[in-house]
Amino acid sequence: MSLKHLSLTLLLGGAVFSPFWLAASAAPLNPPPKAVSLSHLAETEKLAYDLYVHLGQQWNHPVFLQIQTAERRHLQGLRSLLNQRQLFDPTQALANGQFSEKEIQTLYQKLKAKGELSLQKSLEVGLEIEELDILDLKQWQSQTQDPAEVQTAEHLIQASGRHLQAFYRALAASGGTYQPQYLSETEFQKFLSSAHSQHGRGHHF
Repeated sequence: MSLKHLSLTLLLGGAVFSPFWLAASAAPLNPPPKAVSLSHLAETEKLAYDLYVHLGQQWNHPVFLQIQTAERRHLQGLRSLLNQRQLFDPTQALANGQFSEKEIQTLYQKLKAKGELSLQKSLEVGLEIEELDILDLKQWQSQTQDPAEVQTAEHLIQASGRHLQAFYRALAASGGTYQPQYLSETEFQKFLSSAHSQHGRGHHF
């Protein structure tokens, strides 16, 4: 089963959440996007952080070492939001590489195995993760009117754009090429361009 056909649901407070980027292949064409929960976002940030730590240790590439620090900050920010809203934090007390959602655990194992194959494959994994993060964050931003959540989503979307560019540059420097797996080509290039201009103005990971 491809990553695009992974199905993920999250139960929180009696409601069912199913991120649209993991919609089942049997779903009707162009279904309405499903809600993305704050707790799911925390799990996906942990996925990114844990993978970047692991792949950074294996390949000792600076891009993983730089971005894992940012991912840790992002995870801490989402944990704070969960705590403020008195919501369950599924990432607490879980070791590196462990997740409460079965589907995220499966995704972690699949991406980890791919990233261990070569440095180029590990950089592709980074690009895939950032694409998926952007999709989830944009959906979360569109469904909330909470000012703190809107601001957090915007910050994380911009950060993911910078991470996308960093992985893309690292892959190109290694002789690799990449076609977006989840974003449209137009949107992918827009994020690369936007991240470049922001980085040039002194923004950081």
